[in-house]
Amino acid sequence: MHEIRAAVAAEHVAETVRLAREAGIERVQVADVYVHGPDTRRHIVSVETSTPRARAFVEAVLGSSVLSGSGCWVTSCELRAIADGSDLAELTRPMSEPVPDVIQDLWQLSHVGASYVGRAAAGAVLLATGIMENDAIAIVVAALFLPFLAEVLAVSLGVWARDARLIGRGLLALAVSTVLALAGGAVVAWLSGGPVLFAGFKGPLPSFALSTLIGVTAGLSNADDTGQRYLIGVAAAVQLAIFPAWLGAAAVAGLPPGQVAGQRLVSFLINLATISGAAFCSYAALSLGWAGVREWRAVARSAELRAAAVRTALRNTRRRSTSRGTAAGLHRGTARASRCRRLRGCARTRCRAAGCHGRRRRLQYRGRDAAFHEPASPG
Repeated sequence: MHEIRAAVAAEHVAETVRLAREAGIERVQVADVYVHGPDTRRHIVSVETSTPRARAFVEAVLGSSVLSGSGCWVTSCELRAIADGSDLAELTRPMSEPVPDVIQDLWQLSHVGASYVGRAAAGAVLLATGIMENDAIAIVVAALFLPFLAEVLAVSLGVWARDARLIGRGLLALAVSTVLALAGGAVVAWLSGGPVLFAGFKGPLPSFALSTLIGVTAGLSNADDTGQRYLIGVAAAVQLAIFPAWLGAAAVAGLPPGQVAGQRLVSFLINLATISGAAFCSYAALSLGWAGVREWRAVARSAELRAAAVRTALRNTRRRSTSRGTAAGLHRGTARASRCRRLRGCARTRCRAAGCHGRRRRLQYRGRDAAFHEPASPG
């Protein structure tokens, strides 16, 4: 269940309410608010409904030709319960979430920061410990920390949505997780000094079947309110991260024959490609693209263009202010210099007439020197 809020101009309220009605939403709230920043008034059109209807409403708003380019925006919030007498069988349908929820969730999980690196490093060390000692509990606990699944899903959805930035972000996060898994395996093997005891690897065909199952389930659960994403993430982490951790540990403890190491590397690549491809097919089956993804990309692109236009306008305003200030300063300086020359001439004339000697005084005025001659006081 979701609450969707659309901030629209007053003249677009009727159109937004019509779209909500067409999506099957019976109750629509409208509130008048003042938005600081743009310094304008907006009407908040709010609905609380089931997840499928929320998605239909969001896609209708993002794809509306009337609301497109009008400066409206949409927010989405997941609700725990709606006690309004609705049919619970219809209200609690969990699939599928609005497109912005899915996209922004993967963006958020793919940010590489201090927390991300810390979780990936801790999981890599725990996983390497389980590999060295053949400890299944340590391997499962390590999979709770390892960030691998969300990054693979980000690449899959980025390919489906043709979003190069999301693909790049997912690949970067995946590379960081892989490198940390390699490093964790090498460090643990160097500290323990023992042989690698774990040998429970499956062949390429069983690995392919398990990866397909994990990829399909992960793609479906990513757009499902009730999907057990973290439990699926555990299975994906074990299926992926165990290979670079084993390779790092084996590189320090002593590599097996080249054929075995090559087979492990190929299995890792097969699992990675299979999970990503299966998730891609899941997103296609859920129709998360071209209706929703095109509209989402258009809104994001228009927001980027508006932000760029605002930045350009601010730069131009600062440049005009600077040029005006410079011209005004030059004009004031020229006028002061002319006035100083006139004063200097008049003072000298009065000095010669009075037969006295003058003295020179230097004044500072905003960094410019103005020298003039004035008569000495009599006596």
